[in-house]
Amino acid sequence: MCINKINYPGIGIAHSASLNIQGDFFYGADCGVGIGANLIIPKHASLTLADACYIGRYVELGPSSLIRIGSYTSIQDRCIFLGDVTIGRYCSIAPNVYISSGKHYFDLEPSALIKDQDLLVLHDENLKDSHSKPVVVEDDCWLGINVVVMAGVTIGKGAVIGANSVVTKDVKPYTVVAGVPAKILKERLHFSPPKRIAYNNESDLPYFYSGFEVSKASLVKNAIYKGYKAQSELVLALNSTLGNSIHIIVKNLGSPICTLVYGNQHKEIIDSFQEVVFIISEYSKKTNRFNFQANISNASLVVEKAWIE
Repeated sequence: MCINKINYPGIGIAHSASLNIQGDFFYGADCGVGIGANLIIPKHASLTLADACYIGRYVELGPSSLIRIGSYTSIQDRCIFLGDVTIGRYCSIAPNVYISSGKHYFDLEPSALIKDQDLLVLHDENLKDSHSKPVVVEDDCWLGINVVVMAGVTIGKGAVIGANSVVTKDVKPYTVVAGVPAKILKERLHFSPPKRIAYNNESDLPYFYSGFEVSKASLVKNAIYKGYKAQSELVLALNSTLGNSIHIIVKNLGSPICTLVYGNQHKEIIDSFQEVVFIISEYSKKTNRFNFQANISNASLVVEKAWIE
């Protein structure tokens, strides 16, 4: 059944696609949904497609809480994503890829039917809360045909997953894995976060880790800004193990009021390059993740360089 397409202007939805949307459906510019695709969004769940996402023919997307697909990512025919799944920017997902944040249960009460054990989990609040283990596929990943990604797995930026593989544990950034279970075959590049990165050093590009517009076309378009452009959430891959502070040369574009947030620290960002400094806590040593907050929706920022002291 295809319902309520008239309520979703600005997105290309094939006539035979099925939309069962009781929760929230958000999408950016230039998105497309192919023939026979099935989007099932229950109450209290959401599906987000960022700019220029392509959802292929007969794809099924069924969030239990949240499925998010990043900008310029393509999901090819007959893929199935269920539960809580986040896919980053610039990803290429081949046909027949299956990703789920849940599972069936066979060992809670071993003598009971598997279906009865599944029902037990769904009706027990403590078990239900831990049922979904979110799956994350970071930016610039390529998942080959017939790949299966198990619950709770994070696939690091730039990773390549060979055809017919079953991914049962986390995959390191820029590694190539394959097999059942998937194992490392080689590296795309040696990923070792430095203490200092700059936009005009091409070898530093992988360490502007997430949230940046870094396709060849975007780099040409944004060259006038003298840095990497980003919106909303961004991640910098820096070696902060021996440092106490993170320094960023940054400016904002298009917003009179905006803030860069790191943990519980907030810094106002102006419209010319400035150095902002954040104190690194034990928690934040695990990830240099920032949120960009502005009073207009299309605001962005530009990062020129960053380093640890």
